[in-house]
Amino acid sequence: MDAAVRQKLTAAQIADSLEISVRTVYRYIDALGASGVPVVAESGHDGGVYILDSFSETPLFFNALELKATSAAKRKRSGKKPAPLRLSALKGSLIR
Repeated sequence: MDAAVRQKLTAAQIADSLEISVRTVYRYIDALGASGVPVVAESGHDGGVYILDSFSETPLFFNALELKATSAAKRKRSGKKPAPLRLSALKGSLIR
């Protein structure tokens, strides 16, 4: 992540920019943390919330069928012919 993305924001700033409540921001932060995203929350005058630089934005929580569908959607969006989804070949093969 570059420095512009890794800025520290307060829950109020996030809530204002997304037009949601501060309470919702805290719920989302908890959900991100529970899903394995390294969210850091610092309290105090210079406090705020940010995601550690070491976080990889690559989604790692897809099963094989979801990965295949995502790939097919990306290829279709770019104008390329997507590979066929063979459900029988993926049966029982989960990456989760």
